[in-house]
Amino acid sequence: MEQAQRHLDSWPKLFLSAIVLAEATTAAANPMGIRDPSDYIWSTYISGHQVQFGIPETDERWLWLICDDHGNLTLGGPAGQLENDIRIAVSFSFGATHESEEDAGQTEERGDGTNFSVAVTPDSPVLKALLKDDAVTVSIGGRRWMVPGKGAGAEIRPLVSACTSGRK
Repeated sequence: MEQAQRHLDSWPKLFLSAIVLAEATTAAANPMGIRDPSDYIWSTYISGHQVQFGIPETDERWLWLICDDHGNLTLGGPAGQLENDIRIAVSFSFGATHESEEDAGQTEERGDGTNFSVAVTPDSPVLKALLKDDAVTVSIGGRRWMVPGKGAGAEIRPLVSACTSGRK
């Protein structure tokens, strides 16, 4: 009986150790410190203006695409601990051949903290990859994370069409 009690007493320590290990593993796989993507999907955040990979109807996102009032497209996402309002290099890799594209970007303060933003066009390789539902790996400030492409094309295509049609 005493041995069984000692086993039960050690259970919370084992459980806590498992949680700490899981958090450390998630942090290593997710260097931006952003949440696990299991609840994330590609969705329209603001019709005709913004789509994102994140939790629908929230600012919790890994990547977003915005069409401004002048028909310009901007791709962005969390910039972690980078300073606000600085020029940065953002790399995207995608596709079976791991094609990559590097763009000059900018950090900016948004409602969810510091984000990066990069001007893109409908012909940008990274946008073409997302339109084909390809996953995209984002690299910024020595950090990288993979954004699943499943469902991206269905959400992005109407935004790009509206943005380039002059309806903005």
